[in-house]
Amino acid sequence: MEYGPPHNERRRNQDDALVMRASEDSTAFLLLYDIYYEKILRYILVRIRFKSISLDTANLVFIRASAGIRRFKGTTRRQFVQWLTEIADVHIQNYFKINPPQNVEPQELTEADFAHKEKLKSKIHSVYATAKPPLTMYYAAASVFVFALFIMFYSSFTGKIDVRPVAPPPLKKIMPEPNKPVKVIRLMPVQKEVTPAEPNEEDFEEIELISIGGIVKDTQSNLLQDVSVKVLTDGLTRVFKTDANGLWLWQDFDPYDINGVQIFASHPAYVMPEKFQKANPDQLKNLAFETVLEKGISITGRVVDWQQAPLQATVIKGPFPTANSDIAQCDANGNFKFSKAEEGIVILTAQCEHAAPAVIPVEVKPLMDHILITLQPSASIMGQIIDINGAPVENALVTVTSWQGVQSLNFSTKTDSQGYFRWDSAPHDEVLFNIAKKGLMSIHNYPMQAGIQYRVLMTAPFKIKGKIISGSPTERIVNFIATTGYYFEKEKFVWDDANSVVFTGDNYELNITEPLEFKIKLQSEGFQTLESPVFTPLSSSMNYDFVMHPEY
Repeated sequence: MEYGPPHNERRRNQDDALVMRASEDSTAFLLLYDIYYEKILRYILVRIRFKSISLDTANLVFIRASAGIRRFKGTTRRQFVQWLTEIADVHIQNYFKINPPQNVEPQELTEADFAHKEKLKSKIHSVYATAKPPLTMYYAAASVFVFALFIMFYSSFTGKIDVRPVAPPPLKKIMPEPNKPVKVIRLMPVQKEVTPAEPNEEDFEEIELISIGGIVKDTQSNLLQDVSVKVLTDGLTRVFKTDANGLWLWQDFDPYDINGVQIFASHPAYVMPEKFQKANPDQLKNLAFETVLEKGISITGRVVDWQQAPLQATVIKGPFPTANSDIAQCDANGNFKFSKAEEGIVILTAQCEHAAPAVIPVEVKPLMDHILITLQPSASIMGQIIDINGAPVENALVTVTSWQGVQSLNFSTKTDSQGYFRWDSAPHDEVLFNIAKKGLMSIHNYPMQAGIQYRVLMTAPFKIKGKIISGSPTERIVNFIATTGYYFEKEKFVWDDANSVVFTGDNYELNITEPLEFKIKLQSEGFQTLESPVFTPLSSSMNYDFVMHPEY
């Protein structure tokens, strides 16, 4: 039994050596071809439905990929497969432009079809090798060959030839004109609206790289300088800074990617956007795509203790902080600052060792006053964690989850060898805690407060087990991955991918350690992903069998 994220999912999302070497190493590219040929072929077949046309289309997808692999900027297998499917989508769309879709079942693939795969490999290797040298190298090689033929021809008539060395002209360094985009010419495949066929010289044309850009301004239309602009395309991300005119510029942009550009602009003095903007291609080409940032209101203040001594406290903005911008650390004089608060009521939580925390509401408005937060003497919350046999539970994690309706209070500790824990910088009123220990059922929102010695019981986990049955008499399930997902709130469901379990055979047994409604997800190579209904861990254990069906 293995723990950790599902192997396939982890492999697809992390940097992959084959993908990163594919642009320079034909062996790496051909290995990726071996791995993903069938997946891409089936992807095409499900849409086009005719086997012979799907085979030809898959051929052209991988030939085009081998010719353009040096344009691919991704580093993970997920990005590589996405790139292949996008190439396939272009060919599929072109096919349907001249062939209306037909309502027929997709034809079946056979083992004989994949002999075609091996024949195609040599063509792919040839296209890869042909695309590798720059175009100027071909011209240079051709020039040398023609010159050699001339010498041989001349020598055959004269018997000798006098070749005198000629000094080459001095090299000139070509510099772009100031503020003028640099234009680069290179070769890339041309998409034709015809039945897929082998590429030839006519399948290539010169593509000129272009300049794209835009401006960033505030809500009063003032142009903003030094804004960080992240530009995201398929497989490539670049970051630019705006100039004094609020302009950012990408000078050597590939027009092939113009329809998928997304923009994220940020500045420390402005409110952080929630997501990327989808950019308009025409506006990008005219250097006129506009991004508007909203000015943030600064919150400044000071934290002191009950004797007015400054405290180097931590101040958190909002009841449910989600980013570092929501946290400010006081300096030696107790001063803190938030530069991007929005107008309205905001909750501030101040916390420091050896003082009780405080939660205060603040009205955020332009030209607001300096805030003073005073912390009072702290209290102690303590207790012991035991199991169902009365034995102390060592290294159980005790964490604050909520206090006075906010989740901004920060405290966690582990129990000692006797199961005891203690918090000496606690507030005087009730606090809710989560308690967790691997192999035992977690406890959520357990209330505790100062002045009481607690003894908290942790029970055994809920067990669910059963069999995994193949829905096909000819397909056998060799191994599978089981992942548990929990409903932490009514509408908040999260898969616990970090604790997925790999099983071999057709039996499974899982320990459910969260006292929440849950589901189970099963994944196996060649089979459809399966999700269970929602379960509630009311008893100590239950049996449940699954039937998994092949993908195709």
